[in-house]
Amino acid sequence: MARHIADQPRKGVEGARLAPYLDAERREGEAPHPAVRELHRRPTTRDPANPRAQEFLKIDRGRPG
Repeated sequence: MARHIADQPRKGVEGARLAPYLDAERREGEAPHPAVRELHRRPTTRDPANPRAQEFLKIDRGRPG
């Protein structure tokens, strides 16, 4: 029994669609944008006096209230 036409691999389409993305990635390089790097370096601060946020965090972590 022959494979359905939708199950057949298409030839040449993947390279044509992927090429612009690969070119953009090569131009950008491997390193993230400087603004992204700065955001990752920024320390995370949480206000311990905010009980509502603490309750949401407990729920999110699966702990009973």
